[in-house]
Amino acid sequence: WFTYTPGETSRYFAWYPKWKALIGFDGSYYSGVFTDNHFHYGYFIQAAALAGMAEPAFVTQYQGILTMIAKQYANWDRADSNFPFMRTFDPWMGHSYAGGVSSPTGNNQESTSEAMQSWHALFFLGAQLGNNAMRDAGAFGYMYESKATLEYWFNVYSDVWPASYNNARDVVGILWPGGYVYGTYFGIDPQWIHGIQMLPVSPGFHHFN
Repeated sequence: WFTYTPGETSRYFAWYPKWKALIGFDGSYYSGVFTDNHFHYGYFIQAAALAGMAEPAFVTQYQGILTMIAKQYANWDRADSNFPFMRTFDPWMGHSYAGGVSSPTGNNQESTSEAMQSWHALFFLGAQLGNNAMRDAGAFGYMYESKATLEYWFNVYSDVWPASYNNARDVVGILWPGGYVYGTYFGIDPQWIHGIQMLPVSPGFHHFN
């Protein structure tokens, strides 16, 4: 994934200069139009950071491509014109959006747990690389996304959802700017609706404490 040899047809990243984007191939879940990029690429950053804890030379060797993958969803450097600033994060709403180029009902986010992973992965990798700006962006995103997650998806203070929803449900499956639904894109089984907010299990999920 972190190298490319001419002739390869999968497991590589390609640069799109007009879109200022780095896309992994083969794509999945419409990742080519930026859908779920922070979910997908957060796994790469998390896995690399964990591997680097055991073998620091690994992240040093691949820090160039790892930094680009991280910047695809969370470019913290306003001076880096190769990527838009914080592509998937909405600072006004305080959380990320996963819908890529959006949809008729507006952008949306389903898996808060994967969004949270993308931030603590960024923090871990930045700390290992000695990249304080990357580390601090991870801390910033973790703080804001965790607060928004608890407010909008879990209604921890019981002051966000209307009573009709609050009395019947205990989590939101998908959130849009103008609404929410108790469901997922792949089904309405309660274990899926809850699971998509809690997987993958990670020691970074201290916001649930």
